[in-house]
Amino acid sequence: MAFKNQKALTGVKIGLEVLYILSIIGCVFIIVVLSLGLTQKEQKVDNHTLTVGLIAGVFGLLISVVGLVGIIKEIKWIVTTLLVLQIIGFTMNLTTGEVRSGLYGIVTSILTGVFLCLIIEKQNEGLEVPNTNKV
Repeated sequence: MAFKNQKALTGVKIGLEVLYILSIIGCVFIIVVLSLGLTQKEQKVDNHTLTVGLIAGVFGLLISVVGLVGIIKEIKWIVTTLLVLQIIGFTMNLTTGEVRSGLYGIVTSILTGVFLCLIIEKQNEGLEVPNTNKV
């Protein structure tokens, strides 16, 4: 017996994979630009600001890579953690006035929530026995 929402699961999974690959590319770009900013002799921004941005870029890169792995392998606890971090992230973006990043976070959170529901539905149908040892 096939999973009745397999097309929806595949579509949402591909959409999330594309969004997370774009996020990884963006984080790498931010890390490179801020690293180059730290090496300049005459800086327009202080080292502390660049370092904080660099740390945030690395943290975002780690979350994106782990999230992408969780989405590809359909690991429920990673996707759940990712959803919680996304909700926190877009809330912080919207409260600080970063509307574009907030809207990106809202779209990604909605897709992640739908994906999580589809994973749970697939597991409840008994088509896949969750393996908690799988990383």
